[in-house]
Amino acid sequence: MCADSPAAVAPAREYGAEETSGELFGLRAKARTSGIIGIAQGILVARYGLPGPAAAFALLRAGSQHHNVPLRLLASAVVTAPPPRTAREWFPGRRHTAPPFGALEFAEAAEIHLSDAVQDEALLMEAHHGLDAAYRDCLALVTGPPAVCARARAAGRPVTVPDGAADPELAGHAVGRAALAAGSRVLYATPMVTEDGGCSGVICVHRSEPGAWLAAGEAAALDSLARDLAAWRSWYRRTVVQDALEYLHAHGPAGG
Repeated sequence: MCADSPAAVAPAREYGAEETSGELFGLRAKARTSGIIGIAQGILVARYGLPGPAAAFALLRAGSQHHNVPLRLLASAVVTAPPPRTAREWFPGRRHTAPPFGALEFAEAAEIHLSDAVQDEALLMEAHHGLDAAYRDCLALVTGPPAVCARARAAGRPVTVPDGAADPELAGHAVGRAALAAGSRVLYATPMVTEDGGCSGVICVHRSEPGAWLAAGEAAALDSLARDLAAWRSWYRRTVVQDALEYLHAHGPAGG
């Protein structure tokens, strides 16, 4: 019997457009994270003499759950952090400090992209509000302009797009079409600048009506939030993420 004859084909499941898109976005998200996790698994297998990738993944998952650190972020830290300094501790002598705080509710929709330690200049969407699945899929990994968040990072200062439909960089581009489809016409992006002048991410807020938007005080408040988040992320990476790395080091067969 021919493999593609009607009798050989299992009954097809009927998918709605929304369900099909959701599954596609999920597959893309998995593809974006599987590579870095695989590299981290290889490092852990070699470093701790683990029996194979499955044992390395189990160790990563345990560290992720124990310290509430996203699996991809922990895998990225394994890949980019310097090797453990001693057999007992990854970062001997480090100090724990209290986290900085800052909060602001603002705009019709918003997104936060964080810089990726593995891919230079790449930004990963970490949080979002009021944005549809298609937009989130399109902007999940940003590697450069014309995305407004990438433009703000490259410029090192806030960037405003008063009308995405008329912006020469966004018009006709996939990210511009995704923004318009999500109902966003005005975008304001401000970089999360660290104390040493680096950029740890970008906050982008959206509005549906084109034209003038943020008053000076509102822009200043948003920029202040960006600095707070930069300080918080710096604290998170040198405390919580390093705690998770210490967990891996202590529970690996060759550690501790």
